[in-house]
Amino acid sequence: VGPPPDVLRLFGDKIQARALASQSGVPVVRGSSNLTSSDECMGLLKNGDVNLPAIVKAAYGGGGRGMRIVRELSQVPSSFDSCQREALTAFGRDEVFLEEFWENTKHLEVQIIADGQGNVVHLYERDCTVQHRHQKVIELA
Repeated sequence: VGPPPDVLRLFGDKIQARALASQSGVPVVRGSSNLTSSDECMGLLKNGDVNLPAIVKAAYGGGGRGMRIVRELSQVPSSFDSCQREALTAFGRDEVFLEEFWENTKHLEVQIIADGQGNVVHLYERDCTVQHRHQKVIELA
C-alpha cells in the first residue's frame, strides 16, 4: 500500500518536489533551488527573483523545523545560517531553499489516492491554517 519508495524519496525533498510540480504545470510560490550560501540567498532577494518577506526552509524534514522568515535583507546571513544548522541537526541534511512568504493566507492541503491502474480519488481539502511555529495545531476536513 502506498507509493513506491522512489516517489516517497522524491517528495521527501521539497526542492525536487517543487521542481516536479513546476514542470508539471502546477503553480508554485516563487522561490529557489538549493542554496549553498547566504550570499546566494541575498543575491536572489536583491535581484528581485524572490521578494520580501521570504522564508528560508529546510529541504528535508517537517514539523515546523528549519524555517526562518526574512523581512529585511539584514536578516539574511543569520537566518540562513541558523536555518541550515537546524536542518542539519534535526534532519541530518543541511540543504535549504528560499520561498516568498505570503502572510495572512489559508493553508489548504489535498489528498489524492491512485491505484496505478488509472483510478484516482480526491479526498477533498483540509484547512490547516491554525498553526503555531509553522506546525499545524488544528486540521479541519
